[in-house]
Amino acid sequence: MAGRWMIAVVVCGLVGIGGCGAATAPATSFKSIPLKAASEPLTEVEMEQFFRLISRLPDGQVPDFTPFEQPQLDTLLPSKMLITEFRSRYRELCDPQRQGQVWDANLDVAKPAQMEGWTSAQLASFIRCLSCAVVKQRLALKHDLKKIEQQCRQEIAQVVAILDEDDLRPRSQMTEAFMLQREQHVQRLARMVAMLEFMLQLKAVPQSNLELVQKYDSQIRPLLPQASTQDPFVEPFVDVPVDRQAVVPVGYQSN
Repeated sequence: MAGRWMIAVVVCGLVGIGGCGAATAPATSFKSIPLKAASEPLTEVEMEQFFRLISRLPDGQVPDFTPFEQPQLDTLLPSKMLITEFRSRYRELCDPQRQGQVWDANLDVAKPAQMEGWTSAQLASFIRCLSCAVVKQRLALKHDLKKIEQQCRQEIAQVVAILDEDDLRPRSQMTEAFMLQREQHVQRLARMVAMLEFMLQLKAVPQSNLELVQKYDSQIRPLLPQASTQDPFVEPFVDVPVDRQAVVPVGYQSN
């Protein structure tokens, strides 16, 4: 699955940040750290802290969320299980606690965050919240976001119907050509589930955050990685690894 500044900007490939030494993990449990959700208001104070923090990074750029290895996917899973898996993978990619643990091992990121009184996880949650606001503010000018959400739901329902019908096929009829076509349907389902998750995040962004990022647009724009300016409604942003062993060869017979 590929992510960009939101997913970093979302959604969703990510450019990893190399560790520069082991940082000391904060004593506070990650579960007890208050993290900022996309639905929470951004503040002027936080924005100033953020700009100071980023100015202390070696390249002066907002760090990307780091990709992580995920297990191969069995395309023969039922549609409901596939949706659950895709949703889980998207959320894990965007999880600030996971990303915070990665940045704790990178002193170039962890130390500037600590200088502003933030943990690495808090920085990750702020970046997620800010990026959602930036993306929504920009995309809402070109797209009907409610309509896109509806289209995602409709496409998911259509693919689920196809996969459910496929599941009724006898194993003896699951040729290689059939499995390759199913893989394409599963990839489509993955994109739509991730897109819907993205849309739900954007939907939760308050109007005050849109106004704040507009106010600071000239300061925010130079900090964004190039990938963050891409329109996720034009370029696919999810590539899901599938289990090639699940592609049944021609002549496969069930027991």
